[in-house]
Amino acid sequence: MNNISNAMDEYLLIIAQYSLHPFKLSENAKTEVKKRIIDTFGVAIAALPQLKPYFQKFPFAQASKGSSILGADVKVSPDHAAFFNGFLARYLDFNDTYLSREPQHPSDVIMPLLALAEFNGNSGAELIEAIAVAYEIDTALCDWASLKANGWDHVNYIGIATAAAASRLLKLTLEQTMNAISITVTSNISTRQTRTGEISMWKGAAAANSARNAIFSTLIASTGITGPREPFTGPFGFINQLLQREKLNDRAFDRLKSFSSPERILDTHIKVYPVEYMAQGAIEAVLSLDVSPAQIKRVLVETFEMAYSILAKDSERWKPETRETADHSLPYLVARALFDKTINEGSFTATKIKDPGLRKFIEEKVEVQVNKKYSEMYPEFLPTKVRLELEDGKVTEREVLVPRGHAKNPLNTEEVLEKFRKIAGDKHEFLDLAFHLEEVKNLDLIFKSLKPGGL
Repeated sequence: MNNISNAMDEYLLIIAQYSLHPFKLSENAKTEVKKRIIDTFGVAIAALPQLKPYFQKFPFAQASKGSSILGADVKVSPDHAAFFNGFLARYLDFNDTYLSREPQHPSDVIMPLLALAEFNGNSGAELIEAIAVAYEIDTALCDWASLKANGWDHVNYIGIATAAAASRLLKLTLEQTMNAISITVTSNISTRQTRTGEISMWKGAAAANSARNAIFSTLIASTGITGPREPFTGPFGFINQLLQREKLNDRAFDRLKSFSSPERILDTHIKVYPVEYMAQGAIEAVLSLDVSPAQIKRVLVETFEMAYSILAKDSERWKPETRETADHSLPYLVARALFDKTINEGSFTATKIKDPGLRKFIEEKVEVQVNKKYSEMYPEFLPTKVRLELEDGKVTEREVLVPRGHAKNPLNTEEVLEKFRKIAGDKHEFLDLAFHLEEVKNLDLIFKSLKPGGL
């Protein structure tokens, strides 16, 4: 039998040992976890009307001991709940973000870990710790190497972080935890094609699927099933297959190796607008410039290379056909904000996306350029400048270095609540449970506070 505890894969060992270490979380970290849970549920509730018709067609295998699906009065297997609740949380592209060598949405771990914690009977305090640990591991991986640069999707890191934190919830041994991570790493790889060209609904589901696979891998590892000994460092492992052109930043794991208390959630960003995070600054800039589209002769957007490559490089970004492409289109978002004086969930209807007047405006007047100086400032800053040249010869512009909601310009608790209430309503019972999560012993109460009638 393969005894994975004797593996020489240093990365596997570092992640597994950190995931099981006993931590005393700071109050700041606990508060941020609660804010992210509230934010994640808010965007999931807001997405429910759009995705529920698809969910209703799915043949769930119901279980007496299982996990809850948001908006449905059923219990299902934890991996199914991880996927569908995770899909809801990600669908509107309104959940939080971390930006580094690899861009990421670390809150993609929240719904999957909650699904497993509910199934396993974990407490609210244990869930808070697991989420904080997952954020720490996920951000370290994003600092370590770029998946995007090699044609792979960032959700591969979500799977690893989820498997590690899920092992903590299940109180697995070190050997079982290494197996859980190994099976996740070697068996569930996602390509960057999900976010290339015309973007489909799978953009919002890919991370949920990676987390679902991680939950399943962890559950089977808990039975004693083993995985490859060298999932990262082996000849056909993660590094050689997915990171061939990367110079690895092994210092990214220093905090894991020293068992630093998980605090990296404080380095992540909450969104103000339901769009790819690198467009937040451009929207903020546009909305601060009170100019009518009829007055505009030319729109010049200057941004950094990473933002350009994600939001403007592909031809489909200049004439989006789907909401998933539109919320990743810098030309569309800038023009839509100029036309409507806002960006919200209603900005991505088929009528608005295909508005011929807007498309003509983009084609004739919008330009996006890479500013080399801005590229050098990323990821510490997300510099964006919007310059409007008017028909009367006047020029008005606004530069945003870090948008509201960024870790350097964070939303406070009241602002997170304001966002939640605006998109999800005032769910008093849920919010009270979330704010006192460390006192909650039965996580089933979270979903009982949001029964279908309350949505």
